[in-house]
Amino acid sequence: MVKMKSINRNMTRKIKKTGVALAVSLAMMFTAMPVATMTTYAATESSTYVAEATTTFTFTDTDISSSVESEDYSIEGTDLSIKSSGTYILTGSCSEGSVTVKKGVKNVTLVLQDFNLTSSSGAPITINKNNTNTTIVIAGTNTLTDNENPDDEESTDAEVAEAFEGAGIKLKSSGTLLITGDGTLNVNGNCKNGIKGADNSTITIGADSDDTFTLNVTATNDGISGDGADGVEGLNLIGGNINVSAGDGGIKSDYILNVGQSGTEEGATINVTNCTEGLEGATVNLYGGNATIVSSDDGINAANSDFTDYSFSLNIYGGNWDIDAGGDGIDSNGTIAVSGGVTDVSSSTQNDNNAIDWGDNSAITVTGGTIIGIGMGGMQEGFTNGNYVMFSANLSKGNIVSITDNSGNVLYTTTVKKSANSVIFSNDNLVNGATYTLKVNGSTVATATEGVSQNGMQPGGMQPGGFQPGGMQPGGFQNGFQDRTPPNAYNENVTTTSASTNTNAVYRLYNPNSGEHFYTSNASESYLLQNVGWTYEGIAFQGCNSENGVAVYRVYNPNAGDHHYTTNIAEVNALVSAGWNDEGVAFYTPNNGTIPVYRLYNPYAVSGAHHYTMNYNEYTYLISVGWNGENVAWYSD
Repeated sequence: MVKMKSINRNMTRKIKKTGVALAVSLAMMFTAMPVATMTTYAATESSTYVAEATTTFTFTDTDISSSVESEDYSIEGTDLSIKSSGTYILTGSCSEGSVTVKKGVKNVTLVLQDFNLTSSSGAPITINKNNTNTTIVIAGTNTLTDNENPDDEESTDAEVAEAFEGAGIKLKSSGTLLITGDGTLNVNGNCKNGIKGADNSTITIGADSDDTFTLNVTATNDGISGDGADGVEGLNLIGGNINVSAGDGGIKSDYILNVGQSGTEEGATINVTNCTEGLEGATVNLYGGNATIVSSDDGINAANSDFTDYSFSLNIYGGNWDIDAGGDGIDSNGTIAVSGGVTDVSSSTQNDNNAIDWGDNSAITVTGGTIIGIGMGGMQEGFTNGNYVMFSANLSKGNIVSITDNSGNVLYTTTVKKSANSVIFSNDNLVNGATYTLKVNGSTVATATEGVSQNGMQPGGMQPGGFQPGGMQPGGFQNGFQDRTPPNAYNENVTTTSASTNTNAVYRLYNPNSGEHFYTSNASESYLLQNVGWTYEGIAFQGCNSENGVAVYRVYNPNAGDHHYTTNIAEVNALVSAGWNDEGVAFYTPNNGTIPVYRLYNPYAVSGAHHYTMNYNEYTYLISVGWNGENVAWYSD
């Protein structure tokens, strides 16, 4: 073994801060369902790489020793620079040191064999720009810790700012990095990020689904991230066991995030225990593998706030995805396409997030697999394309929820992660127009019809036609609907305050001839309708001023004499295009309201097809006599 002369390590290494390097060539085809193509690898035992190694470097707190003297590398104190292609073993322990693969060096393999390295003046491992086919092999148990000072990134000292890397493993621009092996690697991003990539680069974690390594990443900012603005940056999670705890993004790519590989359900096992958003990319492709994600914001997100003209997409082809989110469960600023796998989503307990959310003027298309979203249903819409069923029920953490068909066959069972009142579900066994049952702890709590949405268009109520009742005026139409109208005994929450005493009140009136309930914040309109025969039923719920509220729109079917109320402008536009009249904003409801206002649909009625109430007893009573519960329409105070 050749002992290299020890030289005092510079307190600050002058390393130019450029982009990042990554490990798999990736080409993106921007079609309706974007799919990235990847270089494929085969898992190889770490012992094979060890046998191929030409040089072993042993680190201590004071120096680095090498098994072979060569010009392929240079050593300054406890800083190692790799200057030529080859396979190198890194072992030992050092409390202040670094490994750098020099700019433009290709085909370098670093075997980490029981290797512990900490750095406070740069990344423990830096792969400089234009370094393609770099591989890190995990053998034994290893730890990389970045202890830089976060303030150095914005230091007024140009040399200090230039040396800042902010990651345990830093991959600079125009490179590729593969992480593989069969050992354990702990990456501690105490300063900022765990594993970081940049412009025009690709990181691939796992050679294939057979990889058995364990990668544990902790970070104060992003756990594993690929940043850049060139449009080809990618992050691929193919194999291994990947565990992430991060102060910001868990696993994210500015452009393309692939989990698994096309054509197989197998893949990495991912566990994100803490983050703001779990998996994130402008395009997210989930091919296979398993992920359990706990996030304070969105669980899986197809977005990038820096992009304005990008076709964001979340595509689920296979795999198993278990999401416990504090925001939206899964969210795309563009489209969502589900064709396989099992996606089990729990979203925020607040009404301002959806279990499953997609972009305005975009769509979700479900053609296969199983997907379930459990959350607060005030904003949840029915799927744009594909079969689905939606239920309304009060659910508590720990409830066992099952969905069954008319024959009692269980289609899916899951455990509720937090309080919720809405379930949306789809799988290959749903039949158009069929009725399904939601059971909680073995007891039936709700039934629903396939394709009926709580906030979307309702069959039988959207198309105007046939019946001419004379608009809002009562008279003449007797359709047996009265038997399905809630009797006053169920109106406990309807306050009989005078219609002129509460400026934010929304009043409820009833047409005894057509069976329609009408809602207005206009006291004069309330009086007018009472004068022509409507029954005043008092204050239905509290609205608010426009600057503090969410608009509730009113549309009118001139042929059926029916009014409809919704916070969903897309629903308004669809109804107007089908012949309804847009009557503008009916009233405003509090943005942070805490009392749910429920919406129901009568599939047998023409006029008065929808009903809105704060009274949960009224809501459940109407469901028991044949109405479809459509969950929470909005919230009141």
